[in-house]
Amino acid sequence: EFEDADLFAKGSAGVCQKAGCAKGEAAALMQLVRVLLAAGGDPETAGAHAKRAASDCRAIGDILGEISAHILVAEAYKAEGLSNMALDALGDGLRLAQCVGERRRIGELLDAITQIHDPEAMTLILEQEAELAWETGDHCRVLAALRRAAKLLLGSDRAAEALRTSEEAVDLMRGAGDSNREAEALLLRAEMHAALKHHDEALDVAKGASRLMQGAHDVKLLADILDLTSRVHEEMGNMREALNLLIEQRKSYGVAGWRDEEARTLLLSAEVQRRCRGV
Repeated sequence: EFEDADLFAKGSAGVCQKAGCAKGEAAALMQLVRVLLAAGGDPETAGAHAKRAASDCRAIGDILGEISAHILVAEAYKAEGLSNMALDALGDGLRLAQCVGERRRIGELLDAITQIHDPEAMTLILEQEAELAWETGDHCRVLAALRRAAKLLLGSDRAAEALRTSEEAVDLMRGAGDSNREAEALLLRAEMHAALKHHDEALDVAKGASRLMQGAHDVKLLADILDLTSRVHEEMGNMREALNLLIEQRKSYGVAGWRDEEARTLLLSAEVQRRCRGV
């Protein structure tokens, strides 16, 4: 199967090159890189193909294609054990993604950088991303960066800084008058309190998020608030309240038609109900 995929990718790249189709050639080269890396092929060869794809994409102004190529260059470097060079390639991709405000790719690149960068340097990168996003007025990007920063800090035993970061997110979204994003920021703050076992504070902040979402139709955010609140009550031993919240969460999924999530919540409800017996 590897040989077939390899031959197909090489053949496609050759045909596109003869036809003068740089975009098609770059796409074929990137597929060849994926095949090589998945099969444990030579990472140096894979990296050379990925760099050529990035160059082709740059020449024709295909920014999204160039971002994808930089990610593959980084994967090839990682396969060689060259973490610093992988970080450079990911940084090139991140800068491009930030220039065009491509949220999904920005998130993908930040997650990839987090895996190999030290936490302190990563925190600075996330702060810079939040600042850039704020300048463009993209509140979703701001919040996504601060959420990553808060969770990174929490995982690095810097709980006080994690909590401050979540509070900064609330202040920014409140100041911008963005009630939906403020509710998300409040949920982040509640999550930080819950992680630190500040149960009462977590419930109080989550209640504030719920109030902001009254009348809104953001099923996922409402369900996430219910999920957190249920987990906190369960940790506090309030099993009946935890069960009631799970039932409410299941109903919201049912109304939205999210059957997989409804089924998952039903299983959680059954588990909590089992623990409730005799409580």
